[in-house]
Amino acid sequence: RGRFILISCLDNLVKGAAGAAVQNLNCMHALPETTGLL
Repeated sequence: RGRFILISCLDNLVKGAAGAAVQNLNCMHALPETTGLL
């Protein structure tokens, strides 16, 4: 039928490797995942 549906959600608060690094450090030190991100 030629239809294409795209649904997306954008989050600009935590982008890229820096946010992932903070989350990993939080995990390593048993802190809440969002500590230092917001």
